[in-house]
Amino acid sequence: MKRILTALFIAIFPHHAMAQCTCIYAEGTVKEGETACIWSEKGKTLARCEKVQNVTSWKLLDQSCPINQSAIPTPENNS
Repeated sequence: MKRILTALFIAIFPHHAMAQCTCIYAEGTVKEGETACIWSEKGKTLARCEKVQNVTSWKLLDQSCPINQSAIPTPENNS
């Protein structure tokens, strides 16, 4: 029954199922799974945008922010 309701919801509201989740910070927004340098109680900290209980949230990482913003590791260039 749960699968039927899920399929029905997706059929009726496809834009909700396909919506890209983002996190907001002072310099803009990032997609779920990407990282950014954000201000925290510890100062500028590297954080990843993640979903917690169906709401996007920042997960602070144990890494300092790189000097060059383009050097921030993301799932696409973190190899």
